[in-house]
Amino acid sequence: MMKHHVFLSYSHKDSDIMQRVQHDLETAGLTVWTDRGIEPGTRSWKRAIEQAIVDAGCLVCILSPDAKDAPWVRAELDHAELHDKPIFLILSRGDERSSVPFGFAATQWTDIRVDGQYEVEVARLIGTVQKRLNIPIDNKEKQAKDNENPRFVNKPNLIEETRHREMIEAQFEGFFDQFRPRKPHAQSTPGKAGERVLVPPEVSSILPPPFEWCEVPEGKVTLTEVGGYVSQPTTLSVERFWISKYPITVAQYETFLDSVDGYTDLINWNYSENAQIWREKHSDPLQKAFKGTHYPQTNTSWYEAVAFCQWLNKRIVNDIKPKSTGRTTLSGRVIRLPTEQEWQRAAQGNDQRKFPWGDKFDKTLTNTQELGLGHRLPVTAIPGGISPFGVADMSGNVWEWCLTEWQNNSRYLNVEGSRVLRGGSWENESDFARVTFRTSDSPHNKGGSTGFRVVFASRPIGWLRRDVSS
Repeated sequence: MMKHHVFLSYSHKDSDIMQRVQHDLETAGLTVWTDRGIEPGTRSWKRAIEQAIVDAGCLVCILSPDAKDAPWVRAELDHAELHDKPIFLILSRGDERSSVPFGFAATQWTDIRVDGQYEVEVARLIGTVQKRLNIPIDNKEKQAKDNENPRFVNKPNLIEETRHREMIEAQFEGFFDQFRPRKPHAQSTPGKAGERVLVPPEVSSILPPPFEWCEVPEGKVTLTEVGGYVSQPTTLSVERFWISKYPITVAQYETFLDSVDGYTDLINWNYSENAQIWREKHSDPLQKAFKGTHYPQTNTSWYEAVAFCQWLNKRIVNDIKPKSTGRTTLSGRVIRLPTEQEWQRAAQGNDQRKFPWGDKFDKTLTNTQELGLGHRLPVTAIPGGISPFGVADMSGNVWEWCLTEWQNNSRYLNVEGSRVLRGGSWENESDFARVTFRTSDSPHNKGGSTGFRVVFASRPIGWLRRDVSS
């Protein structure tokens, strides 16, 4: 539930413009949260910042070269994105190269660098925020009267604000320094002629084996099965991404269940009011239907699968050192469920094959009803059934949740509606295990033959980062 409209993120070197922006937002009737009320060094200071972002309707970040280089500002942006918060950027100093964080260049920002444009640009931003948060615009007279008065900065407050923010920033540095060095994640490595090549995050320090990423280059897929939002065969483009070679296993999911910041941490469920309601009714996860650490996790609702992704992103962001000591960010990407287009691309490759291995069904390459086992197999049990990109277990064994909403292709986390399932299972005939077969289920349901896998991919537009103009 939203407790304040705006979380304001900034560098202490921009405290003067922060005060002015805060004043104008509050004059427009928006409630604004800043870190001024936090006592730096207390045990709960970091948790208070995280919770304030969760409780906010949106995050407004004041961009400058100092803000771009600040690990605490990036941490606040990352946390807002993990919880599906709209992000609005204000460019106060510098330019796109020096001030805009990587992964946000395509996001429209409010430019207040030009003299005389501040009032116009901030008024436009306020209108956009009010519209996004469904806030009635009923204070125009108050705003107009206030606009007649000259803007000023309260210097005693500014000095106090700047000192307080400096202390918070120092605490952020100290917090990150407590973690031992680990392998960097989502970092860029040199490629040909100095080109920077993105690599996916290393999760071996978080999840037990087997886990590895398979790269899937950009390409096209054709959805041929009519149903839901697909009324006729449709060809769609898919950007480059990485997908887990195997479905998430029982042992990997148990890591999420057993972590103090995992299943029981309500922050992992704050991406959706529907998820929070579901979580209140399921405070303890159901017991596994099958034992075996390398078996695919099943009896998992869509809400639980997304919460697992939220937790894994949080661990990656928080458990690695900051940029100054080797930490890198998620670089505009996130670990999440695959869209159904990504799922089919990973399973099918560049041609129109019916199964990951080719057009002809072979019961020895998949676990479907034809194999006659009547139960799941470990995710590594059938290596011969891999896709052209090396992805295993995409046909049969267990159904897999997708991010995509069945009725309208939405990728929002906070929309109630059935979600796409792909892949077929040990309970089904081979026709259900074709790479083009599509079906769906309610996000509430926990099927005994339903699991999931994850991707490292771009944040879909309208999901984790929303354009300020939309």
